[in-house]
Amino acid sequence: MTNLVIHPEVAGDIADAFAWYKKIDPELAVRWSDIVYESIEYAREAPWHHPRIHLEYRRVLCDPFPYKVIFEVLETEQAVHIVSVFHHSSDPDLWKERIID
Repeated sequence: MTNLVIHPEVAGDIADAFAWYKKIDPELAVRWSDIVYESIEYAREAPWHHPRIHLEYRRVLCDPFPYKVIFEVLETEQAVHIVSVFHHSSDPDLWKERIID
């Protein structure tokens, strides 16, 4: 896959988590964001390597942090659509509000 489509709320997901980690340790916040962006890139480069979690939606874990990147493959557009950057302890159905029917 070559194209990347990012849901508008993903920027807020990333900014909120970055701010939280920055309060703990600015270097930790940078490390967290690096791993999140690497995970997004991994989803774009190899979307079929990641397990389905709901319908056609897949996830990449952001180890060692308790986050996952939720995405779907848009085959007709040859794109990966990033839906959410999601904390593991969050309501597991919350990200589904972003699904486009």
